[in-house]
Amino acid sequence: MNSENRSEYETIRDELKNIKNCMTTYIGFVLGGTGAAFFGLFALSNTSFSELSLSYAPLLISLVVLMVFLIILYKFNSHNRYAGYCKLLGYEDIPANTISVGSNIFAWEICMGGMRGSDQDNDYLIKFSKDLKFQKNTIAAEDIVFLQKAYTGPTPILDYHKYRKGWKILLKAFIGNLKNRSWRFPAYVTYIFFMISFIYFSIGMFFNFKLFFVYKYGIIENFFLGASTILLSFCIIYLWVVSAGKLYTLMEGSATVDKFCWKYLPFRVRFLNQKKICPNYLLAKLVETRKDEITTFLKENNLEGKYKEFFKS
Repeated sequence: MNSENRSEYETIRDELKNIKNCMTTYIGFVLGGTGAAFFGLFALSNTSFSELSLSYAPLLISLVVLMVFLIILYKFNSHNRYAGYCKLLGYEDIPANTISVGSNIFAWEICMGGMRGSDQDNDYLIKFSKDLKFQKNTIAAEDIVFLQKAYTGPTPILDYHKYRKGWKILLKAFIGNLKNRSWRFPAYVTYIFFMISFIYFSIGMFFNFKLFFVYKYGIIENFFLGASTILLSFCIIYLWVVSAGKLYTLMEGSATVDKFCWKYLPFRVRFLNQKKICPNYLLAKLVETRKDEITTFLKENNLEGKYKEFFKS
């Protein structure tokens, strides 16, 4: 790593530590809180506490657990963004005979802002990627365009069927057969949160069925109970599906550390080019491997016809 990048790299690493500490705190609060709530519900079930409250409290706890988990998933995504940028800095080589980048230049916010914009619309990214300048043509412009078309945009190609594939990752985590090059911690945390949510969901449904079939309520009361139970169940199941899809993007889709590294590349190079610097990247040798991974993905998902441009010689 160049000395010019050291200050920026260390700053990003400090932010990574803060994100990890934040995630650990969230996870600890949820585990401690849900554990206490479980014993509280168990104790109340042996008293004259309202059966109606006992039927909805577990469902609400299950919903809150998933809502907090969405925040944790966002933190995982932030972790991968920071780590991806650090990875790019590690691969970067700025020629000694060029103008120094300078220790006071902090390109992180500039690159991140551009990358976020490309998640909504990557047309401008594709356009300026063709004009990027590297030292000794390190990476061909068409290769950068190739990768950015697969990694960016509102619906990245690599996130195809992410919800279904996210459930497969959870199943592999459950049976202990998770084989992945990416960080595995998100999969195991997701598995734990899903189990907590499912346990409370099951307890809530048990008390709800008990209300319907044991206690005698009127038509209006039954309608209210049924409608509210269905609504809460829908919200919980919806968050299960959303979380599974997000897990896939973090583990194998467009939000892995490696993908963020490549997504930052054109914005980082453009920033350096504006400083009259043509960088070199040691990850250039990985370009063909990433291109092969994309074409293999398209073939495995029968998408060759939809994305014919990826198979042009």
